[in-house]
Amino acid sequence: MFNQTAMPGHATHGTNYLVWFGQTSSSSITFTFSIAQSAFAANIVDFGYPTHSTSLTFSTNAGDNGVSAVAPKPEDNEQFFGIIGAPFTSITFTRDTQDDGIIFDEVYYRAVPESGAIALGCVAAVGIADMSRRRRK
Repeated sequence: MFNQTAMPGHATHGTNYLVWFGQTSSSSITFTFSIAQSAFAANIVDFGYPTHSTSLTFSTNAGDNGVSAVAPKPEDNEQFFGIIGAPFTSITFTRDTQDDGIIFDEVYYRAVPESGAIALGCVAAVGIADMSRRRRK
């Protein structure tokens, strides 16, 4: 894996991307988080090279799983992957073939809101509603 400066045709935005490549790397890659996440998203680029008869699957430690990408052509594929689900602390991607280079770009994730933050948000909303009601009188 490399976090490297983008070359033309690889990064979807910006100048860096994560490359998961080649025979020497594992058939799976795991993103691990120290706090539970409720959402994860990424652009998956150049998946399916040199052949496009492979699939990229995902699974979370919360039990969500499925196909995250398929390669409609042998190169220059760009697909968006996103999941919103039960809180998870890891997501693993697994490929069928190890001679494929896969690029992850524009990776986003969202932590599960803490109960205190939710309560604070509700109190703020009630306060704003009350202020609005008082101004109308």
